[in-house]
Amino acid sequence: MPGTSSLDIKYTQLFINNEFVDSVKQSSEASEEPSSDNPLIAVINPSDETLLAKVAAASPEDVNTAVQAAKQAFYKNGWKSIGGEERCKLMLKLADLIERDTEILAQFETFNVGKHQSEAREDVEEAARCFRFYAGYTDKIYGKTYPPANFDDHMVSAQTRIYPAGVIGLITPWNYPLLMAVWKLGPALAAGNCIVLKPSEIAPLSCLHLGALIKEAGFPPGVVNIIPGWGSIAGDALSKHEEVSLVSFTGSTNTGRAIMKAASDSNLKKVKLELGGKSPLVVFEDADIDKAVNDVWNGAYATVGQNCCAATRLYLHKSIHKSFLEKLKAKEPSLKFGNPCQDSDVKLGPVAFRRQFEKVKGFIEHAVNVEKLEALIGGQVPEKKGFFIPPTIFINVPDTSKLFKEEIFGPVLCVMEPFESLDEVLKGVNNTEYGLGCGFWTKDQKIAERMYSEMQFGLVWHNTYNFNPYFMPFGGMKCSGFGKDLGVESIYEYSVIKAIGVGFAL
Repeated sequence: MPGTSSLDIKYTQLFINNEFVDSVKQSSEASEEPSSDNPLIAVINPSDETLLAKVAAASPEDVNTAVQAAKQAFYKNGWKSIGGEERCKLMLKLADLIERDTEILAQFETFNVGKHQSEAREDVEEAARCFRFYAGYTDKIYGKTYPPANFDDHMVSAQTRIYPAGVIGLITPWNYPLLMAVWKLGPALAAGNCIVLKPSEIAPLSCLHLGALIKEAGFPPGVVNIIPGWGSIAGDALSKHEEVSLVSFTGSTNTGRAIMKAASDSNLKKVKLELGGKSPLVVFEDADIDKAVNDVWNGAYATVGQNCCAATRLYLHKSIHKSFLEKLKAKEPSLKFGNPCQDSDVKLGPVAFRRQFEKVKGFIEHAVNVEKLEALIGGQVPEKKGFFIPPTIFINVPDTSKLFKEEIFGPVLCVMEPFESLDEVLKGVNNTEYGLGCGFWTKDQKIAERMYSEMQFGLVWHNTYNFNPYFMPFGGMKCSGFGKDLGVESIYEYSVIKAIGVGFAL
C-alpha cells in the first residue's frame, strides 16, 4: 500500500442526485468534532494522526435536499416500479466495479480506520459478494395467495403483496465503513427503495468512492445519495425527517435510543437498530481446546476489538482454566502489532480515532489502578504517535467490574472467574443488558441444545465464532437492538407487506 501522501482521494463532497456537491452551509475550517458552524470533517489517519482529507459535512438543509432527490427518484422517476431484472443488472454491475476497485477501497479502510491490509481486502470482496446475493433476489420478492373465502354472501380472494417502503435513511458505523453500508444498501435496493446514506464522519472515504461507482454503474440520479455528516446534526435531521419512511442504524445503544425518539417525535417511521454488544464466550471441559483458543483470540482482536460481536467475556470451565490461559498467552507473539499502512504483516493496528483511543485507554487504566485487576497480557498503553492499544487480557474479572458491564470496543478481553456447572455459566452469560452475539465450545449436543435455547442473544455460534456470511440474518435482542441485516429476511425489513382482499359475486 502507498504512503499517505500518495493515497488517491478524489471524492470529498456530498453525493446527491448522482453529483458531488458542497454543503450549502460549509465552513472553510476542518474539525474532528461537530460544530454549529458546520466545519468540514477532518478525516484522520489513526496510525500517525495525519490529516487524510477534509470532507463536506451535510447540514440539515443538505439532508432535506438528499431526501427530496430520493423522493423524486422513487415516486416521479419510476424507480419503485422498475422491474427486478433491471435492478439486478445494476446491482451486478456495481458488484463488478467494487471488485475492480478492491485495492483502492481497501486502502481507504486501512488508512481511514486502521484495518490490517488483508482484513480490509476481505471486507471489500465480501461487499461485492453481498451485492451479488441481493441482486439475485430482485425478481423473487413475492407475496402469498390464500384460498378464496365466503364472506357476507360473496367470495373474497385474499392475498399479500410486498412493496418497497419508500425513502430510506441508512446510518452506518465507522468500524466496517464500506461493508456495513453494503449490508444495508443491498437488501434496501433489492426491495426497490431509494436511499439516503449517512456514513460515519469518522470514516466516509470508501462510501464516497462507492457513490462514484453507483453513478458509473448506471443507477438513475437520486436512487442512492451519500451524505457524510456529524451524527448530532445530519443523523438527527435524517432521523426526524417527515418524508423518510424508515431509518436503519448500526452503532451505539445510546444513539439508537436517540434515533427511536426522533422517529417517535416525527412521523413514527419504522426503525431498525443493530446496537452494542457484550459477547460471552464459554469453553466447556470437553472442547477442542486448540481450536477454541484460536477462535477466542481472533474473536477478541479482529478489527482491533472494534466489533459489536467482539469477544469480551470469556468463561472457562474450572478443569481447563489454567491450561487454556497458558495457550492464550502463548499466542501473543504471533499477533504483529503496528502500523498497517506501512507493513502488510501487521494484524493489530490502531483503534479508529482519538475519542475511541481515550475511551479504551480509560478502561484499561481503571482496571489496573482502580479495580486492581491482573493483566495476563497488556495492561499498559505505550506513549507513541497514533491511537495504538496493545492486545490486553484481564483475568478473574468479577461481574461487578466496569469492564464486565460496559462495552469497551477495543482489544481488551476479560476472563471471568472459572465456572463448574451449566446453570452457573448460563446465569453469568445472560447477566447483561446486551444480546447480540455469543459463542460456546463443546462436543456435547445435550449441552449445546440448552445453550441454543437459553442464551439470550440473537447470534449463537457453536464450535466457531463470528461467522457472518451474507446469507445468514444478523441482529440481536435486548439493548442490542432489533431487526435483521443480511439474509433474505433483511429484504422484508425494507418492505411494506399489504393485505389485499378482493370480493366477487357468487
